[in-house]
Amino acid sequence: MGRFSVDRSMNAGGQPPSSTMPQTQQYGTPYGGQPNYGSPYGQQMPQQGMMQQPQLPAGWPTLFPKETIGIDRGVFLNDSKPILSASDIEMLPGALDAIRTIRLKGYKLVIFFNEPLISQGKIATQTVDGMVQQIMNYFGQAGIFTIDGLLYSTSSMKEDIFAMPNNGMMKRAENEMKVAFKGGYFAGNKLYNLKAGDSVHSKPILIKSPGYEDAETKLDTFANKELKNKTKTFNSLLDFANSLT
Repeated sequence: MGRFSVDRSMNAGGQPPSSTMPQTQQYGTPYGGQPNYGSPYGQQMPQQGMMQQPQLPAGWPTLFPKETIGIDRGVFLNDSKPILSASDIEMLPGALDAIRTIRLKGYKLVIFFNEPLISQGKIATQTVDGMVQQIMNYFGQAGIFTIDGLLYSTSSMKEDIFAMPNNGMMKRAENEMKVAFKGGYFAGNKLYNLKAGDSVHSKPILIKSPGYEDAETKLDTFANKELKNKTKTFNSLLDFANSLT
């Protein structure tokens, strides 16, 4: 089953707004509720077409005119070990500051990840949605009030168009979030992140977060010579964020 979930705004009680969301869909069909991209976390968000957005905190941008940056969750949390519940989430040092810096510099931001444990029957989509809720809580606590979206696939199968290195999630983001990855960046710690980013004409960025060594080794092979020449490497997401103008 290839599905993905989208960023959901959080209401004052820290819960996602209700939506009509089918639980079972045909292979490759998108999964997720009504998206409210770019809406502030921790505030009640009106449904599309009803009311204007709540006022953002003073100093937080309302426009993000620069390029789009896609990031894998592995550059801001430790996913080199199994994450089976929200309590397993381990945010990496400096990562929240990095995401806040990226946004304050005016870049669009979309988070992507593969979650093959769902297709393996080891975890439910509802549990992953709970993890996403916890990530959004961490963002809000760190002063990150908007992102453009968060999407995940429920497998890592090559025939799943939404699973990286396939770029189905990025294409969906371009269609629904009105972002463009061409000329932007895609930061990850896995080879399939770099391949996915390159396939939508983003600049591939390798972040040396836990588990990056496999990608670094594979970049040195002849098959990935061209990709390596396009890839820039940074010690952390914060180093990458600070390098942006």
